[in-house]
Amino acid sequence: MHQGRIKSAFKSTLPVLFGYVPLGMGFGILLTGAGYPWYLATIMAIIMYAGAAQYMAVKFFTQSLPFYEIALVTLFVNLRHMVYGLSLLDDLKEKNIFNSYIIFGLTDETYAILQNEKKENYFLISLFNQIYWITGCTLGAILGQFLPFSSEGIEFALTSLFVVLAVDMYKSAKSKLPFRIALFCGILAYFISKENMLILSIAISAVILLLTKGRLENESA
Repeated sequence: MHQGRIKSAFKSTLPVLFGYVPLGMGFGILLTGAGYPWYLATIMAIIMYAGAAQYMAVKFFTQSLPFYEIALVTLFVNLRHMVYGLSLLDDLKEKNIFNSYIIFGLTDETYAILQNEKKENYFLISLFNQIYWITGCTLGAILGQFLPFSSEGIEFALTSLFVVLAVDMYKSAKSKLPFRIALFCGILAYFISKENMLILSIAISAVILLLTKGRLENESA
């Protein structure tokens, strides 16, 4: 693999590195604090790889919720990824192991970075980001067994990281219309239903973006 491509992908994912490692450590600390073995954090980071869902999973485990409730809540939390996938259909239409992994590793932060990257860098960016997450989860779980930590509030790091990436996307985007639409839909969804704000804002945004597709393509050309 070309060394320049590796350096380029690593540079692009540096903001995620500084966000995923401490956030992953928070998850590892939370998991071992609930009485689970440290290696479970590593396994979940490899197989599950979902920040918010992993944090929720700890509560699910301790409350002994039935499987169907866990599956349903996890589905709704990650429903936004369907929108991400639809926007990458053309780039990932070829069936191979690399594209399959990119689809699996499509987190919020990875998706944000991919919007400004060449297709050939997609795999490395996805891989680097998951490595950061695995590293953070494992370190936190190991340290959590020996040192007293408080993970209160650390999950906000994920929100902060995504805001930074969104600002970078806004600065580099040719068309600012999608961002204005997202802001409008977010505010609208908040007043309609605070509990379902995320799902509502995504649904309304998707409809508006489809209706304005022609204008967006012209502005981005």
